[in-house]
Amino acid sequence: NGDMSFIANTFPSLDMPNLQEIVGTLNIADNTQLSKLSMEKLTRLGGALSVGGNSKLLHIDAFPSLQAIEGSVDCYGEFDDLQFPVLNDVRGGLNIQSSSQMFNCDGMNGMKNGVIKGTTFTC
Repeated sequence: NGDMSFIANTFPSLDMPNLQEIVGTLNIADNTQLSKLSMEKLTRLGGALSVGGNSKLLHIDAFPSLQAIEGSVDCYGEFDDLQFPVLNDVRGGLNIQSSSQMFNCDGMNGMKNGVIKGTTFTC
């Protein structure tokens, strides 16, 4: 079905340097030791993006080339920073929830008009 999931693993890093596209959804959740995530060439997701519950992943800056997400974006956890520098098309909604005192929604608020096509925008 084209989905890719990494759930409840104990690896410290996930690096996929040559991955350019995922046909379906990408789910990275509840990986207790994950502190480094990198998918630097990923440009498109055919489904949703869900990143959450990775308690050691404090900086989510793994997607510097990601331009389009056909589904929604759902990121939750204790992260301090979340970056999507070239993301310009999200067909679904956006749900960002961080319990970190360091996190703010300034970077996400710029995506309200035009980038997020869905009706939900929570940050």
